[in-house]
Order: sequence, then C-alpha cells, then structure tokens
Amino acid sequence: MKLEINNRAERKIDLGMVKKVTSAFGRKYKLGKKEISLAFVGGAEIKKLNSRYRGVNQPTDILSFAGDADWLGELVVCYSPIRRQA
Repeated sequence: MKLEINNRAERKIDLGMVKKVTSAFGRKYKLGKKEISLAFVGGAEIKKLNSRYRGVNQPTDILSFAGDADWLGELVVCYSPIRRQA
C-alpha cells in the first residue's frame, strides 16, 4: 500500500510507527499498490473542515473522504483527541 502522510499538527508524530502500522494493515487486507492519504491536523483546522464538509461547527477526532478504485481516500486526524482516546 502506498501512503502519503502530511503532518500539519502542532506536535511531533512518530511517522515511522504510523508507516509500520499502515503497512501491516495494507498487507493484512491485501491492498497491494492502492494509495491512501493521511493528514494530522490541529483542532482549529479540523473544526473548519468539519464545518465545511459536514455542516457541524465543532472539532472532531477524524474525518474520512472516500477515493476511488486505486486511491482509497484520505483520513484527516486531529492529533489531540486521538492521543487522549488512545
């Protein structure tokens, strides 16, 4: 699986660990050369995206955007709530 990662969060993220986990996921589910985008963002940015695309004017932990056959889509993750939930 091909992975594109964008870290726009205010925190340093262990991108090596993220790559390991997504690689294992891709192997388990036989995703081959399919692509996925993963973006880490802060609270203000996810609130804007949530308002724009879902009409909900508040932050959330994760948003997903569907892709097509070869590009699975994009996950936008808000770092702070995900860390608390973990």
